[in-house]
Amino acid sequence: MLTINLLCNIDIFEKQNKRVSFGSVNHWNESNYDVNESDTEEIEYKKHEVIEENEILEALEKKLEMPNPLEEWELGDGKRKRVYPNDIEIILYRNGTTKEIYSEDYSVIRFTNGDIKEMMRDKTVYFYSSTQTTQTSYSDGMEVFKFGNGQVETKYPDGTNEIVFPDNTIKYLYSNGEEVSLFPDGTKQKINSNGSKIVEFSDGSKEITTKEYRQRIEQNGVTKTVYSNGIQVTQYPSGRVLIKDEKGNVMRDRIISKKK
Repeated sequence: MLTINLLCNIDIFEKQNKRVSFGSVNHWNESNYDVNESDTEEIEYKKHEVIEENEILEALEKKLEMPNPLEEWELGDGKRKRVYPNDIEIILYRNGTTKEIYSEDYSVIRFTNGDIKEMMRDKTVYFYSSTQTTQTSYSDGMEVFKFGNGQVETKYPDGTNEIVFPDNTIKYLYSNGEEVSLFPDGTKQKINSNGSKIVEFSDGSKEITTKEYRQRIEQNGVTKTVYSNGIQVTQYPSGRVLIKDEKGNVMRDRIISKKK
């Protein structure tokens, strides 16, 4: 009974801690937000003699605690740009999207749906407002997803995925099909690419599950194996071997002397 209960606990965990798929996060697309600045048309910039009032820009300036702008420009196509001390710039697009340019290596785009995209030299950070999810993409190909429920997923360039669940359980998914889970209580579970499962408990006991059998190895040396046909074999450190049929009837119970 102990074997079945422990295995059930593992199964229940896997059902309750389903990972949030990478596919559930819609990747950003700048073209949807009208921030494409690669227009081939020649645009004549126009400098405002007086800084015009604008609710969106003024609200953002207040939020960022920006100093008063030094100048304002019309960039065409409904865009306008304000320049601040230290060469900081903010561009307002016609749909309400804004872009803050702090340097060649750092800029921030704020979309009207609440999404925020930060661009740095070695990484891009995108915050999805609707799901409270943050996606960080690094120049070496690594991606990190932080979900609103506290779950964190890391996708490594070699194809390995690491998932840290809110309860601090950690799961590794490898490109060869293997899975390894580390539970807070010290339990370790490994699922091989052939479907076999090995669970190592913190008390030193172990469970092995394959298509042919399920085996429990206790810390006291007792090993119980249940085969797919229902046959049960229990081996004791003393050399005793107990074999039962699928209905629990004893087929053999004897002590096998150990070879000296």
